[in-house]
Amino acid sequence: MLSNEWKYIFVLIIFIWSVTIFVKRLRRALPVTELDLIPLGLLFTAVADTFLVYLGGPELVGVIFFFLVQLTYSVMLVLFNRDLGFFLLRFGIILGLVIMLAALRVLDVQTGFAAGSMGLLTVNALEAWNVYAFLKEQPVAEGRQKDLQLVERIYMFMFALGITLFFGCDLCVGLYNAPNYLADLDYPTWYDDVTYKGIWLCYLPAQLLIGFAYAMSLPSRKELEANNGR
Repeated sequence: MLSNEWKYIFVLIIFIWSVTIFVKRLRRALPVTELDLIPLGLLFTAVADTFLVYLGGPELVGVIFFFLVQLTYSVMLVLFNRDLGFFLLRFGIILGLVIMLAALRVLDVQTGFAAGSMGLLTVNALEAWNVYAFLKEQPVAEGRQKDLQLVERIYMFMFALGITLFFGCDLCVGLYNAPNYLADLDYPTWYDDVTYKGIWLCYLPAQLLIGFAYAMSLPSRKELEANNGR
């Protein structure tokens, strides 16, 4: 398993990579779209890891920034999909999680933001797969539009898979921290080790896939020249 320093460097590299892609999009005079929120989400991810991984605290600040990560991706998906049902579902799941934490008497500012992040993340994963399914069901285009259609499906598949792994990471974080709030339960000896490794086995590939999804959205210069030449 990588050290915390290398994990942090990995996340920073993904963020910097996304910024270079954003700059290329601007230089190629591409319109700003909802996908351009991905670098902002990766920025919030890097800031969250600065506190949680590199500095080791304060933990609350890191949790708040992870909430902002999922809020950013929620806005991106809402703009992309424009489905009111998923928009309302986010509020319902967050409210349910907050009520559950209150019933367990473990609700505070930090667990509240964690519940908000988990609620947003849950629906983000569902909505991302919904968007991918919608794109996959579209009639096959012809010519260059067929290639663009395929690219759109691929980057949405990567984003959906990345968000799903992000969900797995968040679930492992919750399980890993459960003994801090539910100390009366009996946990097996392997519990901490498995849940901790699960966090990183999901988290690092998730960031890479999200970065690749954004990279796939960048058309090549040849594609731009071909489109401009039509």
